[in-house]
Amino acid sequence: MNCWINSLSLDRRIEWMKTSQNRITNVLTSRGNTNRTYPNYANRTKYFLNDSISILSISRINLNDTGVYVCEVLVEIPGPVYRKFGNGTHLQVHVIKNSATSSNVSITDSTRWVLISCISAITLIVPVTTFFLARKLMKKDEPVYVNVKYRNKAGQNCRPTEQRNVKYTTSSNCGDVKTVN
Repeated sequence: MNCWINSLSLDRRIEWMKTSQNRITNVLTSRGNTNRTYPNYANRTKYFLNDSISILSISRINLNDTGVYVCEVLVEIPGPVYRKFGNGTHLQVHVIKNSATSSNVSITDSTRWVLISCISAITLIVPVTTFFLARKLMKKDEPVYVNVKYRNKAGQNCRPTEQRNVKYTTSSNCGDVKTVN
């Protein structure tokens, strides 16, 4: 809140007051380099003063801060006391219900949807991955290789693939029968 000062005197007192329901509450008094903040506003006000302006800021406002804030300038020396005040600044504090609740609900709803999506993805990925890994790990019988190069015209194998510790014979169509150990 701003208060414009039209006085050349440096010996002046500036008082900020709040009027609410026909009751006056002192907020701050400034005289020279000394400022006095009243109990209801302690640690919640910031004050700035120079030759032509007085600025009052109130933080952490609450419902009790609603009212008309008036700046009064008093020049006491030389006498008589010269007193001026402005029209005041009207401050109306409202509590907005459900604003914090609705934003928390939307965060909760979005979090819920992300969680549902992740669970759905996992329930789809796990069985598919398990299926392919199981297929890969299944042991199959080793294939039997036929030596195609040495087949005769009848399609019989004339020179069989050698296998260890297995006895076999060659076909009679390919020549002599041989037993190999």
